[in-house]
Amino acid sequence: MEELQKVVSPRGAAELLGLQPVTILRWIKKGKIPAYRLANGYLRVRTADLQQFLTPVRLKKKVG
Repeated sequence: MEELQKVVSPRGAAELLGLQPVTILRWIKKGKIPAYRLANGYLRVRTADLQQFLTPVRLKKKVG
């Protein structure tokens, strides 16, 4: 059975990161972090997606 993934509201995401909710909403609108709309219209963000967004990307050095 697949493990349930933790999701938070944009306000909850902002509290976790110490940001304003409007920042999270802006990132969602720009497509920087994915969000999912529930049947009642509320947005939810997976905490795993937040973590991935905040993890720096390591670029491989081109040798040559």
